[in-house]
Amino acid sequence: MKKTVIKKAQYSIIVVILLVLTFSSFFINQFNFKLNENSKETIQLSTSNPTEQWLRNNDFSTQEAWFDTKGYTGDNTTVDAFIGSNQANFRVIGDTRVFSNISGTPNSSTSVGWYKYKNENLQFPQRAVINASGCYVYHFWDETELGGINQTRNYPAVHFRKNVTMAVDMSDYIITSASLDVEFNATVGSNIDTPRDDYTGSQDEDLFAIGDFVTFYVLISDKDFSNPHIVGYNKTKYLGQFGNGNPSILTINDSLLHIVDDQDLIRALTAAFEKDPEHRDFIITLGIDIFSEDNDNSGDHDDWEAIIIRECNLTFSYERKIEKFTSISWNQIGNQISGRNIQVTDASFNFNCKLDEFWPSNLSPFSEIRILINDNPHKESLLLSSLTTSFQEVKLGGYNIKYLILKDVNISVSIQLFIADTFRLDKNITISIDDVSFNITYITIEPGMDIIPIVIGLAAGIVGLIVGFTLYQTHFKYPPTVRKIRKLRKKVKKGKKVKSFMLNIRKDIVNNEIQDKLQILSFRVEQEKEIQIKDIKKPKSSEM
Repeated sequence: MKKTVIKKAQYSIIVVILLVLTFSSFFINQFNFKLNENSKETIQLSTSNPTEQWLRNNDFSTQEAWFDTKGYTGDNTTVDAFIGSNQANFRVIGDTRVFSNISGTPNSSTSVGWYKYKNENLQFPQRAVINASGCYVYHFWDETELGGINQTRNYPAVHFRKNVTMAVDMSDYIITSASLDVEFNATVGSNIDTPRDDYTGSQDEDLFAIGDFVTFYVLISDKDFSNPHIVGYNKTKYLGQFGNGNPSILTINDSLLHIVDDQDLIRALTAAFEKDPEHRDFIITLGIDIFSEDNDNSGDHDDWEAIIIRECNLTFSYERKIEKFTSISWNQIGNQISGRNIQVTDASFNFNCKLDEFWPSNLSPFSEIRILINDNPHKESLLLSSLTTSFQEVKLGGYNIKYLILKDVNISVSIQLFIADTFRLDKNITISIDDVSFNITYITIEPGMDIIPIVIGLAAGIVGLIVGFTLYQTHFKYPPTVRKIRKLRKKVKKGKKVKSFMLNIRKDIVNNEIQDKLQILSFRVEQEKEIQIKDIKKPKSSEM
């Protein structure tokens, strides 16, 4: 009976293992089918392919296969590209110019274009003209002329303006230097009141508050004359001085106005161009304002005999502005790497590069040459400030760009000039490129045995064996009666209710065992009788 139970247990373990392996095999096939959609872990053989040069015409012997493109930011009119002398070139277009159209004596001719204007609502002097001597003013003031009422001519003023139109859009340029010289002279009568004049009479004091004076000035503004900047200025104080032991000062010989410093002059010009929609026009204004004080002496009169601005000279230099984010590229579209059994093992990029003029690293330290593969930039770049005027290899051994290589698409290459800083440039700079190498190495992987099902099948089989062995050791190796007793013991320990059941006493067990053996013995006796009967009935050979 015990052997029968053990055999049953063994059969059960085998069945369990077979079921586990069958289920595992089905699961493995399903899982492996999905897994192979993305990657296949196999024991494979690989074949190395020769390293390929991925570019055509990499020495730029012609224009073939290469084309240039410009970016969408910055000012791309300042860069261009061309192929020549077996090299590809980028050119950064610089320029320098000098404005000197305002010089010498102001003149009202059409070609010069100085014109007289009012200074807001102030009255013109009695005479204000542009003639051979320049911007000329004469004024006579007599405070009794109008009976001391509505004395409106004691503060006359006049503007002489010139509208200037530049040949280029000044938003594309940076003014680098500027200078302004304005020359004037003046002649007045002795009746012009100044702080040092001598007055005698019943009152031993000056009969005025601040005196008489003339102001010369220069304005720079946009063409609408809004928010003009004062860039030149002179206000007389002792012109007209007479008596009191001081030398008479009735004339100022040719003298220069006080001019702001160069940077303020540049700022004024730049602001004027910025306000102009076309960034080309500005106005320069020469102003003369006269102040004749209304004195306590009712008989006061002032003679401004000749107030003249003789010359005006304005010059400034400007250079081409190269704006940041400007870019231009040389491009080529190469072949594809196709196939699931192809694996790229190495990819390198290199070229030679030089400048025809040293890069202005103090003005644009971060401008560079970039490498892009399928529009994805390589993490390393080449600063233009590191280049010389001789060809040099940009990186010893080349740039490792394996991580940028894509499969099943045409591999495109771009060598890009990128301007990182806004700066001024007075002349062209050419960046030349030659001997471009783009080498790709890849292997072909031969299909092999898929090891995933084997690994998973072995794992599932081991799990099945462990499960079966554990079930046998903990359950099936015990006879049914013992299993019932063990189960009962567990329930008793846990305090659970159990159903009663009858156990065969020893006597019954022995009787059952004897009966089994008697049945076996009786079966054997019957078999022996049948054999004897067959032998009796069988005829002997002699009788045949």
